[in-house]
Amino acid sequence: MSRKYCFPLFALLLSLFSSSVFPRSISSRKLADYRDQKGYARLEELLARKQRSGLTSEERDKDGENILKRNGFIKIHNKPKYRHVLRRNGSLVLECDVSGQPPPSVYWLKNGEPPISQEESDNEIATNQINQYEYLTSGDGLASTRSRFFIDCATSDDEAIYSCVAEIPKDRTVSSTYVRITGPGPDPKKCKPDCVKPRIHMWSGTYVHESGKDARLVCRATGPDVEIQWFDEDDEPLLDQPLSEPLSIYTNKYIQLDSGDLIVKNLEWSDMGGYYCRARNECGEDKEFTFLYPVAPES
Repeated sequence: MSRKYCFPLFALLLSLFSSSVFPRSISSRKLADYRDQKGYARLEELLARKQRSGLTSEERDKDGENILKRNGFIKIHNKPKYRHVLRRNGSLVLECDVSGQPPPSVYWLKNGEPPISQEESDNEIATNQINQYEYLTSGDGLASTRSRFFIDCATSDDEAIYSCVAEIPKDRTVSSTYVRITGPGPDPKKCKPDCVKPRIHMWSGTYVHESGKDARLVCRATGPDVEIQWFDEDDEPLLDQPLSEPLSIYTNKYIQLDSGDLIVKNLEWSDMGGYYCRARNECGEDKEFTFLYPVAPES
């Protein structure tokens, strides 16, 4: 991250910290920690959206908490480049950064179809069942969702138009990029490691939702024998064991689904803060950060 962008964003955080958008009970340490994480990338846009859609000092409840108004939207930020040139046997990561209300589902298409050049688990297409559950649990929440598409050991079959598709119940938006494969490239014997680390390919960056409701924090990872585990901002595990089998684990406060997603039940102000999703196997780990911000329900 360049210093040129980091300073204005931190200045915005400080100004918001001194305003009613962030109540003063939020510690400056938490804001500073969030500034240093990958998940903060959409914070500036989400805060501006919240202010325009009703999360302002003029519309607060009697306790001074912010109120989330029910105005849906969806937007893709930092869209993939229009065109990429990739050498044969090379690697490329396409990334899509989406914000929306309710929190958007994100998936990728290759030439308008679900990708078939990689394993299905590498680029999970959100099913209707998952979408419906997300919409039910997300309600009128507001969030950024980030997604990556990996091209490894590229061949001529990987030359295509790749599209990031973002959806909410009543809207859909698409951003596409053309990947051209040229040659020659790296030694094909070296393009795949002997031991494959996990990679997180979709996660929630920032999540805003009403107190009293359930929030779904997304974390999807690929790789052999992956264990997914969630931690708080003090690196304490939220659940006693990582998820490595196709089942859910839960407590009175948290449910971790077999997809890796975390449900935070009955949101309270004390739930505000950072949440880390860690995907790990014997070869290594990948880790991403989500910032959860409860607001007062609309009366």
